[in-house]
Amino acid sequence: MRYTASKSAMSLAQGNGGDTYLYILAAANVPIRILGWGVSFNGLTAGEAKILCELCTSTAAATGTEAGAVTPVKLDADRSETIQGDPGYGPFTVEPTVLSVVHTEYVDGQAGWKEYFPDGYEIIVTGAKAAAIRLTSPAAMTTCSAACWILCEE
Repeated sequence: MRYTASKSAMSLAQGNGGDTYLYILAAANVPIRILGWGVSFNGLTAGEAKILCELCTSTAAATGTEAGAVTPVKLDADRSETIQGDPGYGPFTVEPTVLSVVHTEYVDGQAGWKEYFPDGYEIIVTGAKAAAIRLTSPAAMTTCSAACWILCEE
C-alpha cells in the first residue's frame, strides 16, 4: 500500500545547525520502501545561500521529540489495510539519534526539489527503523517556511 506523509508551514530558523522536519517510524516487522521525497520553501529574498536538504535513515534508538503528528494519506484509497508507519513533523525539539544521510541536495530558499527513485532503487527502511528529512539553513538566511513530503510503500 502506498501513502504519503507530508507537512507544510514549518518555520525554518536561521542557522539551525540541522533539524529534522519529517520523520517516519516503521512499525516493528513492517519495513517501508521510500519511493520518493521532496522539499520546498517560501523564502522571499533572492540570492541567499542554499538550504541543505538530507534524506536520512535512523536506527530509531531515540526517536526524538517531534512538534506534532502527521496523518499519512493512502494513495490506494479503496484498500482496507491500515498504514503501519508512524510519521511526525518538526522541527524536533530533541533530535532523533543515529541519522545516516542517504541523499543530499542544496535547494534555494525560493524553490523546491523532489526525487523519485526508479523501480529497484528505492530506499528500504526495515521494521522499527525510520526515515527522516533533515534541513540545515545558512546563518544569514531570511526566515522562511518549509514543506516536506515522503512517498512510502508498505
